[in-house]
Amino acid sequence: MRVVRRQVGGVPRFVHPVAREAVLRALDAADEEGLHVAAAKALHRAGRPAEEVAAHLLAVPSFQDVWVVDSLRDAARAAVRRGARDQAARVLRRALFDTPVQTAQRGELLVELAEVESAATFVAATRHLLEALPLLRSATARATTLVRAATTCLRAAPDEFAGAARAVLADDVLHPGTAVTQAVP
Repeated sequence: MRVVRRQVGGVPRFVHPVAREAVLRALDAADEEGLHVAAAKALHRAGRPAEEVAAHLLAVPSFQDVWVVDSLRDAARAAVRRGARDQAARVLRRALFDTPVQTAQRGELLVELAEVESAATFVAATRHLLEALPLLRSATARATTLVRAATTCLRAAPDEFAGAARAVLADDVLHPGTAVTQAVP
């Protein structure tokens, strides 16, 4: 009796959900993690879509190789393109797990995560942008990220705050040398 068969595209699938469940119950956590890692590597090598690879990587709680971060970032971008920002954020959070703490790569990843989160939670997005700032290599990247943080806060601010910000900016445009230009060192 066959437990697994190949579906369209050559992807193996269990013949019946009960067979799948029985196999999964027989595995301990380490075995299950090992199978997810092996599946992710095989899918990655086969050139399958990053989101297929990410589905397995999300089930792996331990640190993995460097290729994992790139694959997860690709999966997050694909999720954003199809409008699944929550999924993209989940995938990027997993990628942070495999990124060394004090690196520019982590800073870039935090910026990506903040962009994805900004529509849902400006507090987390702002926190991630501010955490990314000291990790970014170039002054241009840091300045751009600082503007993004300010923009994220403004976008999520109450109407009264946004109105006040517009008034200050308009006053500075009408009367150069006031408000904003004096506040910026």
